[in-house]
Amino acid sequence: MVRDLFKEYLKQELEAKGFSIVDDLVNADAILKGTIIIPMVEDDWPGYMVLYDKLEFSLESLSNENIWNAKVKVESKSDAGKNVKNRARKLAERIERDWKKSAKNAGIKE
Repeated sequence: MVRDLFKEYLKQELEAKGFSIVDDLVNADAILKGTIIIPMVEDDWPGYMVLYDKLEFSLESLSNENIWNAKVKVESKSDAGKNVKNRARKLAERIERDWKKSAKNAGIKE
């Protein structure tokens, strides 16, 4: 299933950037939630059209307080498998960038 594949790729990408992923809420600092919007095309014009998948994600505290929101646009490729991995990579890059910015603003050094 594509959702499970995306979750696995995202986990790999985030762990490679130093984030910890846990399966149990008791061990979690926050919960990442999101939606991937994939455009549907009826006309087959691959040479004339560039499509983008839209990712909308949020990070919430365990008490359901919103901590962070992001909308990420990812160019859609013809290879569905590469699309899933590319979405995960782009989202992980955005999370890392925003985390570093937040840490810097809070005076935390890497």
